[in-house]
Amino acid sequence: MKKIILWVFIILMLLNGGCIEKKTSEKKEDNKADNYLVYDIGKIPEDLKLLKGNDVRGKDLLLLLFEGLVKIDESGNIAPGIAESWTVSEDEMTYTFNLREDVKWSDGTKIKASDFVEFFKSILNPKQDNDYAYQLYYIFGAEDYKNGKKSFDNVAIRAKDDKTLQIRLNYPADYFIKILGQPIYTLRKVNKQLESWRETYNNINYSGAFIIDYVSETGEITLLKNENYYDMYKVKSDKIYVTALNSSEKALAGFKTSKINIFTNPPMGESKNLIIDGEGEAVPIDSGTSINFNLNKDGIIADVNFRKALSLAIDRENLAVENLNNTVKTAAAYLPDGLKEDNIFINRKMLIKNTADTVLSKKFLAESKYVNSKSFKLVYLNTIENKKLCEAVAKGIKEALDIHIDCKGYNESEFQDIIKNSDYDMILTDYTSFYKDSLALLESWVSTSKLNVYGYKNSEFDSLILKAKFEKDKIKRKELLEKVEEILIDDMPMMPLYFKNIVLCKKSNIEGIYITPEGNVKLDRAYVKN
Repeated sequence: MKKIILWVFIILMLLNGGCIEKKTSEKKEDNKADNYLVYDIGKIPEDLKLLKGNDVRGKDLLLLLFEGLVKIDESGNIAPGIAESWTVSEDEMTYTFNLREDVKWSDGTKIKASDFVEFFKSILNPKQDNDYAYQLYYIFGAEDYKNGKKSFDNVAIRAKDDKTLQIRLNYPADYFIKILGQPIYTLRKVNKQLESWRETYNNINYSGAFIIDYVSETGEITLLKNENYYDMYKVKSDKIYVTALNSSEKALAGFKTSKINIFTNPPMGESKNLIIDGEGEAVPIDSGTSINFNLNKDGIIADVNFRKALSLAIDRENLAVENLNNTVKTAAAYLPDGLKEDNIFINRKMLIKNTADTVLSKKFLAESKYVNSKSFKLVYLNTIENKKLCEAVAKGIKEALDIHIDCKGYNESEFQDIIKNSDYDMILTDYTSFYKDSLALLESWVSTSKLNVYGYKNSEFDSLILKAKFEKDKIKRKELLEKVEEILIDDMPMMPLYFKNIVLCKKSNIEGIYITPEGNVKLDRAYVKN
């Protein structure tokens, strides 16, 4: 009997021990942020092509999974990527990239120069919807191929051998290498798997520091270090979790309860306290926020004096202090400060001011054809911050000019439909420099640009942009771009409000994160400090 009791006791102890072990395991799983980077990107990208729109946080994921010929380093400069070096011909029109000896896809097969040829062929394909295709029109034959006029054989992108890629341009453009540093030019096989990546992630070949190991039903992505990445020994995290909580309020709650340890752009009212507490950092980026006018419609919006009157009625300084908690810099021009090395244009006509100029605003309104007979529709992507901002702008204009503006927020799909159907008078929008050059922002307003959905047209503006592209003399080029920005401000198709900082929130034990001038968060060197 004693033996039976003893055996029962031992069995119970073992079973009890098993339960304790299981609970401990579950607890560890619930607190991933204790040991791993857990980064909330807000929303999961629909695909891993990311050739439509400007999903900055989605591009953060792209940079974890894929790498291009070149990349942006910790100092914001162009650095070698899959190409260990490159040379430029004497006439500055031919770029020769030398690929590293040890570069492989995540399945262990070698990355070859022909993979880049196929990549560029795919994203320039006439059937591929690509908002950024115009950036590659510097390449000889690229525009004709994209427009279906000639075959890809005419495009000057050649694999000289497995390790040598050659690209020839139409004319010298020393900023071409900066263009290639963007996340959208990271090497990937552009196919159906990138479209349905949440189901097909195991079949995707990755070229970057991490691979996707698992995507949960809730959308959480588990990343593992890519053991075939050429620089894997400099990647300090073996695993990263990427979440998508879909709102800054939820992200903040997750951060405060230590469910996540990295996220960006908290609720505006909390930003200042997070920075004071050492859990947040405001990092300037080459990005701004503006209210753009719908010039596709007839009516008073088409009157430039009316547009100038509205711009001068806005108190940008008050917006920055009262609505944006001093986390931004007011805009007195279109180009962000980070691009001023290339363009030092000063708003000579003072059409954009930090504080409202009611006298000058009323003067322009009197010179316009405005009749006090209607209200105007200002639309925005529906967030608490955007709502408060638009309502503050509308209130200021009402007080200064007695013009009524209806503010209306929409979810993302509705917002895109509003733009497509041109169902608005004004729209709150962000604008970002895709690469570090003034041209990156200014050329988006060319009448033929896919990004110019607002109907702005000015033949002199278009002509000067083209001249700036061809101009080799840096001083003359700067003068051309100064004139371009002056025309843009004088025509006022948009009202710049402020230049943005990215507010990066991270726990104190997180090290190695850096942010590019374009606003991308890079985690390839980041880790949890024990």
